[in-house]
Amino acid sequence: MTRSAPVRPPEAAPSPEAAPPDDTDSVELRTVGIDIGSSTAHLVFSLVRLERLATRLSSRFAVASRRQLWRSPILLTPYLDQGSRLDSAKLSAFVAGCEQSAGIGFGQLDTGAVLLTGNALERANAATVAETIAGGAGRFVCAAAGHHLEAELAARGAGAVARSAAEGKLVLNVVIGGGSTKFAFCRAGAVLATAALAVGGRLLAVDAGRRLVRVEPAGGALAAAIGLAGEPGTLLDVGSERRLGTVMADVILDLVTGEATTAADELGLWLTEPLPPLSADMVSFSGGVGELLGQPRSGPADFGDLGPSLAAALQAGIAARRLGERRLAVVAPVEAIRATVIGASQFSTQLSGSTVLVPAEAPLPAHGVPVLHPRVRLSTGPSAEEVEAAVEEALNARSEALALAGAVALAFSWSGPPSHARLHALAAGIAAAVRRRAAELRLVVVVLDRDLAVSLGAVLHEEVGLERPVAVTLDELELGKLDFLDLGEPRVPSGTVPVVVKSLLFGPERGLAGAGAAGVMREAG
Repeated sequence: MTRSAPVRPPEAAPSPEAAPPDDTDSVELRTVGIDIGSSTAHLVFSLVRLERLATRLSSRFAVASRRQLWRSPILLTPYLDQGSRLDSAKLSAFVAGCEQSAGIGFGQLDTGAVLLTGNALERANAATVAETIAGGAGRFVCAAAGHHLEAELAARGAGAVARSAAEGKLVLNVVIGGGSTKFAFCRAGAVLATAALAVGGRLLAVDAGRRLVRVEPAGGALAAAIGLAGEPGTLLDVGSERRLGTVMADVILDLVTGEATTAADELGLWLTEPLPPLSADMVSFSGGVGELLGQPRSGPADFGDLGPSLAAALQAGIAARRLGERRLAVVAPVEAIRATVIGASQFSTQLSGSTVLVPAEAPLPAHGVPVLHPRVRLSTGPSAEEVEAAVEEALNARSEALALAGAVALAFSWSGPPSHARLHALAAGIAAAVRRRAAELRLVVVVLDRDLAVSLGAVLHEEVGLERPVAVTLDELELGKLDFLDLGEPRVPSGTVPVVVKSLLFGPERGLAGAGAAGVMREAG
């Protein structure tokens, strides 16, 4: 069933003031988060302030403050063709309406993200919708998607990451949406592990007569498990609906409590690798279903799906298992249904150290640059030949992605003193390997986790003589495996380049240079 009208009014927000210009030690960024999920879509504008923290071999920018400027009404995600495609026109109109209502023009934004989650990822036009909305939403608003990414951002938006730092506990955030449930273990202000399960409130949807009109594959498997014919037109009686809610709640709570269960495996519900064997001290529930916990069975939030039944079953299961009386405490999230979009808007931002080197001819902005991690230990002082061999191996392993993007990012972890001899060996090895790919690469980005970009860049361009492809050197970024970078234009006078580290996952047959990629999204400079 497709409904597209806002289901809640927008919340009042202060009038957005003009962001002050950068100085060399602080930056203020206007950001936007746009979350298109299985059941709902929403948008948040925020203002993020970052300040430089000077330490040895590092002058990293850290977030000093975050605040919301405006949050949108919540839209029931619109679909076309019996749910096989997202309604791009209605989503674009919703985003445009938000811009007008907020009084914040997309041209005023510095960065942001359009995030597709849950079953929205699997629609035939998901990637096109994400790129279309991102392209129309500002100078540097990027499309990103992925189960691990949503889990990370939801944990930050729900406050689980901050709680783990403040209370010194292992906190598990469970974000339950329309098409999936994501888990994120948080400790000491960081996300340790994430996983995703095909359990959610909109795996089955019904019409006004309670007959099935939409059945996701996982919904069909769950229906079969209780003996229900999971086909369009089947009547979903009250008893069957309650049993489905109980089955899903039991799967979630078994994983939350660490109790032995094979249900998720037997029903083929895992969307990622299973959860690691960690035992949390606290758990919070966010997402659309998390928003319904403790609410009545029917009412304004009943949109013809399993959300209320799943929430009711979770509430009953929490009470029956006496979670509040055990070591595992149930705590309220800072945000529930908006946790992911707030995470995308406010917690994706980080600026790196004092130096980057961007040649004037560098083709920026650049989007979807695949990140490679050459297998070379810089701590041992490798020769230029060893660096060259490692870079060549990494380039060969991702040839298709490089050809699609026309660019590559080479990520290295530095340790030990920054001597000229070591920098020269690294630069010479990089240059020798990428010169053989000059015909297919227009841009090479070299990323270090230490504040050495200008030094390495100078050696690359002035001593080694790498000219084509153009090499941009960045520092102070933290990159995971199979990540992608979007690079913005350099900011003056702070000497930073906006960089979003993201994953791209738009379904098994519609991947954008990285189906299956898992990662987190950040901004750095």
